[in-house]
Amino acid sequence: MLSLRAIVVPGESNDGALIERVLVDHGDSIEVFADVNRALSRLTEENFDAIFISLSLPRGDGLALVHHVRALHPMTEVIVMSAPAQIEETAHASALGVLHTIVLPLTGDAVLLAADRARERKLLVRERERLLADEAKSRRRSASYARSAAFISEVDMRPLSRGLLDAALGELDARAGSIYLPVSSQRFERVFARGAAEEHPLRLDEDDLKAIDPVSPVRVEGTRAFVDLIGDYEVLGHMRLDLGAPLSNAARESLENLAGLGVAALTAARKVDAIARAGIKDPETSAYTFAYFGDIAGREIDRAKRYHRNFALLTVSFDGLDELKKTLSYEQIAQLRRATADGILEGIRGGDILARVEDDEYYVLLPETDLLGANVVRRRVRSACARVLEEEGVPRHLAEPVLGVAAYPGDGADLGRLLSAVRRRSEQAGETVRRRAGLREQELWPLLEHLIDDEDEGEAAPHAEGWNAFSGRATLPEAVVARMGAEVAATIAHQCKAGTVYLGGAGGIPEAIARALPSPSAGGIRIGKLGDFDGRGFDLEVRDPRLEQIGFFIALTDLGGYALIYRRASSGITVFHSSELDLVDALFVALQREYHLQPESEA
Repeated sequence: MLSLRAIVVPGESNDGALIERVLVDHGDSIEVFADVNRALSRLTEENFDAIFISLSLPRGDGLALVHHVRALHPMTEVIVMSAPAQIEETAHASALGVLHTIVLPLTGDAVLLAADRARERKLLVRERERLLADEAKSRRRSASYARSAAFISEVDMRPLSRGLLDAALGELDARAGSIYLPVSSQRFERVFARGAAEEHPLRLDEDDLKAIDPVSPVRVEGTRAFVDLIGDYEVLGHMRLDLGAPLSNAARESLENLAGLGVAALTAARKVDAIARAGIKDPETSAYTFAYFGDIAGREIDRAKRYHRNFALLTVSFDGLDELKKTLSYEQIAQLRRATADGILEGIRGGDILARVEDDEYYVLLPETDLLGANVVRRRVRSACARVLEEEGVPRHLAEPVLGVAAYPGDGADLGRLLSAVRRRSEQAGETVRRRAGLREQELWPLLEHLIDDEDEGEAAPHAEGWNAFSGRATLPEAVVARMGAEVAATIAHQCKAGTVYLGGAGGIPEAIARALPSPSAGGIRIGKLGDFDGRGFDLEVRDPRLEQIGFFIALTDLGGYALIYRRASSGITVFHSSELDLVDALFVALQREYHLQPESEA
């Protein structure tokens, strides 16, 4: 028999004792209160099935209590006890919707009849709630299958996995859930989460993978369900769901059906993804694939040879991004990857070709562009990527853009040599980022003094061979420094067609370098004089008394970059020189900013 929990508020203590004795004998739980306020307080603390109220209370208004209970506790059935003379009060109580009226004096049969009516009402309410819950669950199941029909037609992993997780959550009415997809054979990362999924890890560990049962796709541990999406030869995905109620057999069957649909959809999506990756476009970033890029670069080399044109290659990667990704979810990584690709596309021109080579490394083909033009594009790309990373909330020191550049034909006449050159410059740029973080934002003079004084810059051989073979500090005689600068200046005069040179200082060193530079009338090379020394006509002249202490020779041409910075010391000339394009470009930008000079022309 269904038991009741009831409160009794009697007019006479004997009535309360009778009701309690009769109903307790039938397995009900009864609490008797002579005080109306105490009875009301108890109603607010717990739920009761029924309340017996006498309309004749020695300390209180029984009809007012009926009003209160019906208004504030509608799920508690009210049974009133009234004397034959209380016809008006009884009628009023009936109008309020009381379940039953017992006419005093009380009898055991009358109490049992009223209690049975309360029991019947409780059974009806339970059945109604069950039917409503089943109807709601049926609607949810229909919606779940409708969502399944939608996601199984998806070919993109992100909306597919989101739809699969939403279908599972909707089927179970779960509190929270996460779905994991493989990024390698033994590495699964969380791609989506719903609800309060803070306890779900960002990636599965070895123990999680060992717990996967290839026979049963659905496992339950306590209040958590695990759904393994197992294909013919491998695990395609994994879901974990926090349950709001024990998993019923019907819900388990639905999850198993859902798992089967998910496996079919993921298998199809992976086939489509494989086809797309074998094509010309990377589906994740809209960049071209490297295979297509190689074909385009080969055709561009043939065109450049035939028509004697220039073109350049640019590489873009992000220093520190691998470590940062270890702290991010799959979706956050995908969002960051799309944002960085958009940043690169924002910085390059409409006719340039962007290709994704690896996870976060990109190549850009720049047609009809020499090294100087490529350097201008490189500045734009770096600025756009830095802004995008900042908008994504990534601190600059955690993901610094690293860009390498190479140009045809100066850096190589075939794709292999060009790729070797661009990788070398990218490695140099990466070292520049790591060793000189923050120098790009410095003003000119603090930057010059840092490069001369910093012991970490290392020692360099005074007679290194080749335009790209040296970088570092040294203390040398003045004649050797003058000869070093003059040799580079002579190379510029005989081999360079375009570029900008800034020569600063005082005395014999800048004069020796100026004599080796091309004549301004030769065109192509812009030469700026900063300081007090003799020489032929220059494109611009600037005076600064600080140039009597520190001198420099900074060149950015179609062959590359070179910087020679020197200061007189007691034992000779302290020199820093480098052909790292990234560092030379940073010096160029700082110098032009310091003296308000016009930047090189946009590519």
